[in-house]
Amino acid sequence: MRNILTAATLESKFPVLSVERGCILSKDADVTVGFKARLPELFTLTSAEYAAMHGAWVKAIKVLPCYTVVHRQDWVLGEKYRAVTGRDDMGFLDRSFELPDNVVLTELNHELRDADLLVCFGGDGTILHASKAATKAGIPVLGVNIGTMGFMAELESTELEKLAMLATGEFTTEKRMMLDVTVQRSRDILFHDICLNDAVITKGVIARIVHLSVKCDGVQAMECGGDGVIVATPTGSTAYSLSAGGPIVEPEAESIIITPICSHDVGSRCIVASDRRVVTVEMVRNARRNAYVSVDGGRAFRLNLGDVVTVQKSHLETKLVRLKERSFYDVVNAKFKKV
Repeated sequence: MRNILTAATLESKFPVLSVERGCILSKDADVTVGFKARLPELFTLTSAEYAAMHGAWVKAIKVLPCYTVVHRQDWVLGEKYRAVTGRDDMGFLDRSFELPDNVVLTELNHELRDADLLVCFGGDGTILHASKAATKAGIPVLGVNIGTMGFMAELESTELEKLAMLATGEFTTEKRMMLDVTVQRSRDILFHDICLNDAVITKGVIARIVHLSVKCDGVQAMECGGDGVIVATPTGSTAYSLSAGGPIVEPEAESIIITPICSHDVGSRCIVASDRRVVTVEMVRNARRNAYVSVDGGRAFRLNLGDVVTVQKSHLETKLVRLKERSFYDVVNAKFKKV
């Protein structure tokens, strides 16, 4: 018997036939195209921008031919940043990131367990985010504005000397109403959050309108077609709701403000409802369209036809620290003069 050696070359086993014009052509006539997409940094997109970017990807994938396989490879880059600290003209806020070697930063929720008060440096968005954690921990929040508007901030960055009043107890607290927001699909609760400003139910596709039904205690309050609906607290009445044509409501006047966004219906108007009402919002038409709900500008949750968004007064209240005696209208006038 004679042994027969079966030899094979590497080229005969290699599946790639050629690489031409940026495409990989296999011996089975498969064509592979690679591309690189650099996504925005975390927390730099609004909910509407995030939904628009998601919609663009979905549209691109839908036009691909049958039997197309899409493979995604994520690359996460960790960048190390070393701040410049040697300049003599740097102020307190510029040097605020410099920490002693014995200081260790931990999670906010862990730090708040033994805290008496939270001092938050930032704009209204930062204070909103921090106030949720402080509210759950049962402690008040003092906001120092280093942003643009700063409606919720008590101090400006030029008034840091007033922080000494905290040590002597020369301050009061002001309670702010919050809202409970849930999304129910059939009998399941898929989403739950609390908000200090607003819950926004908005369309998920650019240049399309969404038809929403808004009810108070189960009774039809409005049905509107447009960009969406804002359900806000009095604190949130000076935020997105105001930009959409809603009224300014004093924080002490506990109520729920319902503001349609760019409504196509002439009869759609803002509603200031009692804080005892239970507000429900759901899509009534456009079965092939989706909507999104976002709480205090956070990550959007996708809604399907039949989902019910329920908004009602929360048993939790945010406590804001007050160091100065001033009227709410003084704050409004001062903030709008800055714009």
